[in-house]
Amino acid sequence: SGACRQETWGQCPEAGSITTFSNGDTPQIGVTYRGLDFSYHKYKKYTAGSVAYRAGLFKTQDEAIWWCAKHCNDDVKCMTYTAHTDCCSAGCEGECYLHGKWLCDHASEFKKESIGAKSIFSGACRQETWGQCPEAGSITTFSNGDTPQIGVTYRGLDFSYHKYKKYTAGSVAYRAGLFKTQDEAIWWCAKHCNDDVKCMTYTAHTDCCSAGCEGECYLHGKWLCDHASEFKKESIGAKSIFSGACRQE
Repeated sequence: SGACRQETWGQCPEAGSITTFSNGDTPQIGVTYRGLDFSYHKYKKYTAGSVAYRAGLFKTQDEAIWWCAKHCNDDVKCMTYTAHTDCCSAGCEGECYLHGKWLCDHASEFKKESIGAKSIFSGACRQETWGQCPEAGSITTFSNGDTPQIGVTYRGLDFSYHKYKKYTAGSVAYRAGLFKTQDEAIWWCAKHCNDDVKCMTYTAHTDCCSAGCEGECYLHGKWLCDHASEFKKESIGAKSIFSGACRQE
């Protein structure tokens, strides 16, 4: 089928029950917590309503919470959210903070002083999907008829699906900024894909001379749907093109 599902569905409830968070609890994915206030820095903030001006308010506190949960669910980059609410007789205003990590970089830490607060809510909507592409080691020569496997580096595999991001490094023409070896250029591209939760596959194009190698790195946001596994047959056998699948939908 050519129809694609979202790579990682957000699992935060957008309605329903709310659990009171206590010190010592371990937050679980898909649970809404009252009094949990993630301290990790936000990458995006949304605001809605103004108590001071009695304008644009949510009718209930729950509406503000689920509004924030939906922002995180709808953003593939969002691991966790924190909603701050302020309510009056006319309704509630909301501030919504989206966090890009949860299980690494100390992003699961929270503000102990917020435990017990009745105006702060958080949830974990996704967890990190670690890229599985090798960043060193052996390289397999791709042949027509092969089915690419996740976690294998292929020489002569050139995914034809459109890129959503491109990185370049080095210039053979100017002998500047070059990788010392072709392998360095390949692993540099693999790492870009591993480090980006949106990246399913990568393709690295290299150009080498006696001084070193330049690299172009293409990241692809799909693999097993939307014909994204298709490749350029004319590139089979090429010794300067490499690809790998780091995640699957």
